[in-house]
Amino acid sequence: MATASRLAPLPASFFALPLKSTEPSGISEAIDWPASLLAISQAAFGKETAARISRESIGRDADAFRRARNAATIGKPKQAEGLFAACRAVVHYLGMLDKLEAAAGAEGVRRGGGANLHFVWRNAFSFVERKLHAGSLAFERAGLYFNLGAMLTIYATSVDVELQATAHALQCAAGCISEARAHAELVADGATSLTPLTEDMRPPCLGAVENLLLGQAQVCFAERAASASPAVQVKLWGQAALFLRNARDALPASLARADRAHIGALASFCLARAHGCAGTLRRAERQHGVAVAHLALALSLLDAARASASPSGALREQVEMARVPLAVDCECARRENDRIYFEREPPAAELARSIECTCMVRPLPLDRLGAIMGEHVRDDSTHDLLHTWPTPDAAAGRGAGPESDAADGAAANGAPTPSESDAHADGAEARA
Repeated sequence: MATASRLAPLPASFFALPLKSTEPSGISEAIDWPASLLAISQAAFGKETAARISRESIGRDADAFRRARNAATIGKPKQAEGLFAACRAVVHYLGMLDKLEAAAGAEGVRRGGGANLHFVWRNAFSFVERKLHAGSLAFERAGLYFNLGAMLTIYATSVDVELQATAHALQCAAGCISEARAHAELVADGATSLTPLTEDMRPPCLGAVENLLLGQAQVCFAERAASASPAVQVKLWGQAALFLRNARDALPASLARADRAHIGALASFCLARAHGCAGTLRRAERQHGVAVAHLALALSLLDAARASASPSGALREQVEMARVPLAVDCECARRENDRIYFEREPPAAELARSIECTCMVRPLPLDRLGAIMGEHVRDDSTHDLLHTWPTPDAAAGRGAGPESDAADGAAANGAPTPSESDAHADGAEARA
């Protein structure tokens, strides 16, 4: 296939994830943070120990959580600077949740927050469907990681971002979606869910979203390898098409029809580029019938992509630019085969099996965001949060649950606690 001039910026044709939203009125106002933190501390340390935490300190920590969640769920930023600030806000709030769970323990958060923490997130692909979940930090983290990945796709689809930075951002976004899936699986397996997970938070859907992002990142590698040999380009474009087709087939029914068609068009475009390069390779190897079949299939795939792509979109323009040299190559190869070589053209099913794939992408951890934002991403500014709470060793020593509450009541009445009775007991009978 003749090498076309550099296509219009590919990121402009990529699919950017929509952000999940909370209640329009501001769901943070519906979360009773002071009561939640008080109940969590009581569940973690027992009422007597928790009573040593001042109400002023509880109120100060509650205000910090409320402001952090408001900043982390503010909505869609427009500029790159706003995106980075929003990403930092999400990372900061995630750090606060980690510190809360480290201070009180997962069981303490579950028992104490169940009656007060109500995290509401809407389906990213359908504003009508909503989700209410009580006291599950896993559910909250899943929504936050999804939005962090969505903001990175917004950055990646900016037309002024280089392909290398775009590929890195999309792999970081895939890493965020992988984290969201891990937390969503905890919610799906847990016993605290009030209603089933929305479609966008179900693990199969998140797996499809991860494939979508990795596929778009793979496209960047394939486009950057335009000067590589056709054998290399076949493998890169073939893997991109595989990622995108798997994603399109597994995305939820709530995804807009136009968005699904766009993803399918991008997959067809990538597969067409793979078959076009395969045709060039087979023609150089003098397999003329196979070359004609590859080039003809590439043309039909481009026609399918053109039919599905938006008439005014960037993908339509790229399809048109790629089709012109491909049509010339196909016509020339067919004329030579019909007049000189007379070789058999294999069916499309045989051609599909000949496309090998090489994966160049993987989900990247959150720490790798620093390469995009130019700074250390992990947030260390929560050292003052919950600083008046007992240490985790105290939580382990006190225990959480009815036994520790009973011990608090006994101590308040001057009676010996179970541990004191054990210390003075003489044998198993006294302990019983």
